[in-house]
Amino acid sequence: MHSRLSREEKRYLERARLCRVASVDPRGVTPVAPLCHAFDAATRTAYVATGGVTAANLMKRRRAGLECDDYFEDWARLTGVVAHARARFVRPSAEEKVQAVPRH
Repeated sequence: MHSRLSREEKRYLERARLCRVASVDPRGVTPVAPLCHAFDAATRTAYVATGGVTAANLMKRRRAGLECDDYFEDWARLTGVVAHARARFVRPSAEEKVQAVPRH
């Protein structure tokens, strides 16, 4: 496994609709959560909104796995990216909080 994302992998992560984030709990169990994400290729950052078990695990152990794929019944067409990552928590800006409020 290489240590840097290729240009193709970055493009793939930018367009992927779903990723799975793996974390490690205190007993060494590795839960995996399917999450929607946004990927910034310039900073190689995947942003996910998460809470619960995944967030709690990542707060204690910043190591994570990230996986995105496109599934097809024809396995010859399967594509995807798997990456090891360090978790970092960011707080949304006031503008982002306003944009996140659902409008009816």
